[in-house]
Amino acid sequence: LDDYQEYTPAFMGDAENLYYSDINISIERKINKQLKINTIAFSLQSYNRGVLEGDVTKYGKINSKIGVIDMTYKLNKQNAIRSELQILLAEEEEFGDTRYLEGDWSMGLIEYTINKEADWFFAIQDMYNWGNPDVEKQLHYLNIDIGYIKGANRFALGYGKKRQGIFCVGGVCRTVPASNGFSLSISSNF
Repeated sequence: LDDYQEYTPAFMGDAENLYYSDINISIERKINKQLKINTIAFSLQSYNRGVLEGDVTKYGKINSKIGVIDMTYKLNKQNAIRSELQILLAEEEEFGDTRYLEGDWSMGLIEYTINKEADWFFAIQDMYNWGNPDVEKQLHYLNIDIGYIKGANRFALGYGKKRQGIFCVGGVCRTVPASNGFSLSISSNF
């Protein structure tokens, strides 16, 4: 308990000791029988990395702007194509200065779903670190996946390059190490 710190939040927040904030707007809309906008979203987030990761002398507060467009187009009763585009613009405040972490990111995904008694899907995704100030670190993280969804169970086999960080599928998030190669994931909701 040597590292114990007491924290008493101020009424209606305290900007100096902010842990995390997220202000967002999200829109869903069915355009017609074939086209559905699953999500158009915009989010402003702040994450106090120094406080949350335990070293206020090393890290500052990260401010980000995130945009997402996710749409599904039904080809017929059994086949659909889903596409998703995302952009992340991020900067870190460090004791009054601003520095850019790994820069800005974009992600694009195309997924083809075959629906009979269960859903089979094939997907290709690319994350690109186009805003990294170090040109040699402006990397593509390309992934190809095939999967099967039956009820609350999801099985996926993939190949590609994954960056270290928090990875979320179907509302379940976990920390993953950087990797390159094959992956197998199994998740169930209950």
